Amino acid sequence: RALVDLTLAFTQSHAAWSLLDPEYQPRDEQAWAVGYAPLPAERFPLVHASAGRLLELTRDDAAVFEYTLGLFLDGVQARLAARQCPAT
Repeated sequence: RALVDLTLAFTQSHAAWSLLDPEYQPRDEQAWAVGYAPLPAERFPLVHASAGRLLELTRDDAAVFEYTLGLFLDGVQARLAARQCPAT
């Protein structure tokens, strides 16, 4: 179910972005950094530290999905390995 939800989320996000007028697509991408940059650093240190990098992101949805899918599968593999190891 988690894999299906992950795939649907990427598909829906890409479809919604694709429906935007091409004039507004760059502004939508920049909104991610503008929206997250002002968050307080003491409460969201990792988001605050990476907010500047959000502007550097490209719209390579296939590469982002491949990376995210790899993270997901690594997590599944780690959980399976943890179940096979005897408790210490």
